[in-house]
Amino acid sequence: MHTVQLVSLALALVAPGPKDRAPKESGPPNLVGVWVCESLTYGGRLCPVPDLVWEFTAEGRVKLGRMGTARGEDGAYKVTAGKGPAGFDWDTEDVGAQYWGICKVEGDLLTLAYAVGGVNDRATKFESPAGSKVQLMTFRRVKPDE
Repeated sequence: MHTVQLVSLALALVAPGPKDRAPKESGPPNLVGVWVCESLTYGGRLCPVPDLVWEFTAEGRVKLGRMGTARGEDGAYKVTAGKGPAGFDWDTEDVGAQYWGICKVEGDLLTLAYAVGGVNDRATKFESPAGSKVQLMTFRRVKPDE
């Protein structure tokens, strides 16, 4: 009888527990909502952003505008998960441009980095060095009561 109990105890001790399982992969960040731009850097230079607002819809649309004004359709977006930062693809319909970059959401802060000015490369870092064609933007999520 003791042998069966000892074998059962030994098996229980070596069996993988919850901490031994591979971590669950998280999906891409959720951008759905209204975001107000807090900073914009292009080519290493800080640019003014008076009341710039982006709204991401659950249908994959992005609307741009200013606080207190109607936001018009400006295209489609897609966020993809990867080994590094999540990918951010933005297709504008008003000017026919495509931008590829990366994004991250930390609480109520959204950071986007993408190449502009005809550069068809994906930004790979959350930085906009001097002379680069990378635009780095940070946004704060607008709460429903704001």
